[in-house]
Amino acid sequence: MLRALATLIGCAAILLVRADAQVRPIYDTGAAGLVQLLQRLQTTASVLHTGAHPDDEDSAFLARAARGDHARVAYLSLNRGEGGQNIIGTELFDALGVIRTEELLQARRLDGGEQFFTRTFDFGFSKHRDEAAARWNGREVLGDMVGVIRMFRPLVMHSRWGGTSADGHGHHQLAGYLTPLAFKAAADANEFPEQLKEGLRPWQTKKLYSRPLDEAPVTIQVQTGVLDPALGRTYAEIAYEGRSQHKSQNQGTIETIGPLASDLRALQASVRVSTPEQSIFDGIDISVPGLATLAGLPEGSLHAELSAIDVAARKALQEYRPLEPAQIVPSLIDGIRTVRAARQALTSMSASANARADAEFLLAIKERDFTEAVIRAAGITVDPLADHETVTPGDSVDVTVRVFLAQPSLASVTSVSVKPPSSWSVTEIPDRERKNGGRDRPEKPDTSARFQVGAPATATITQPYFLEQPRRADSYQ
Repeated sequence: MLRALATLIGCAAILLVRADAQVRPIYDTGAAGLVQLLQRLQTTASVLHTGAHPDDEDSAFLARAARGDHARVAYLSLNRGEGGQNIIGTELFDALGVIRTEELLQARRLDGGEQFFTRTFDFGFSKHRDEAAARWNGREVLGDMVGVIRMFRPLVMHSRWGGTSADGHGHHQLAGYLTPLAFKAAADANEFPEQLKEGLRPWQTKKLYSRPLDEAPVTIQVQTGVLDPALGRTYAEIAYEGRSQHKSQNQGTIETIGPLASDLRALQASVRVSTPEQSIFDGIDISVPGLATLAGLPEGSLHAELSAIDVAARKALQEYRPLEPAQIVPSLIDGIRTVRAARQALTSMSASANARADAEFLLAIKERDFTEAVIRAAGITVDPLADHETVTPGDSVDVTVRVFLAQPSLASVTSVSVKPPSSWSVTEIPDRERKNGGRDRPEKPDTSARFQVGAPATATITQPYFLEQPRRADSYQ
């Protein structure tokens, strides 16, 4: 076990060192965070939610799906809200879009979702869907949505808007109109074939929901006012906290408790669903043993491997003790081994290329989650710290990387390194050059390393990726 765990340390920097938003991901840390991760190991559920602007999303639905159903969850916003007002500063238009992008990312850190956008620029209020489609090129926007679906590969989609005049804003209407089209087009290899040349593959989402209409009432209620015993809050409370991050829009509100639900209506499904539905995942086998069938592999494929993965995941959760998390490391290591065995078995399996690719996609996610669970259970933290916040072209910055092991008997640090952008340089600073007032700094070589990271004179100035090229009318390039 020790040897196996040591090989994981190289992954720690990738998994735990991230460009965090200002809000700390408090619901992903500590005992509660590890419990959620262990629960996520036992499902393949995934949801994509669509809307037009920052603040359109049903945050309580996102929090319930991510933290209650333990699904992979994402929100796709057509734009970044550049055409709105700003109550916290003077920034407007593109600059306001940067602010609201960060606000969305901070909200997702709390409700547990990921965040996607299309290329559209919020040009301001629009009364009609046709105006928005004309100014944005509706076909291009549809392609962006299809690309996100093919990349994220959700089992369920939920459109915040219905695509009718009842949505009010023309942007809302277009988002609601395009979502069912994207649901269908993403599965059609003849639609946006250029994406397939870039490495994406068609994807058939299993179910599509939308907001209820007067003429199309609610078919299922997703309960969001439920108290999560591990988190100590309801999913709606977490959602309210996330919406308070939309500071430029004054979205803060009282975090009320009590019964609450998100109303959905079923639009389309590629699986057989009985009515009334009890869950948005009804009719879909989201269990780990059901992964092979979900991916379209031949019946009985990977039966032994998937059963072993499921057993390891369940055993880890059953044996988890918040004050002794390291006790479940062996079960989690077993889970990693069995996932890798399943991935290896896929390479020689007689099945369609798409089925093997879909199985590989899901298994890779499982291996990533098992690995992160091991790192958390073993108490491993990778902490990089730069001497300066910024570096200019042609200059350098010193970076210290420290690896903290809460249980040194469980793991060893085999190496510490920094992976820079291409064309940048990295030079490790020898121990003897690390001085502090003439004395060697009390850092152990096996837990700390210091590097000089140099930016070439030709290095480009850092900026949001969507601003790297000039806008083309009301669309980013």
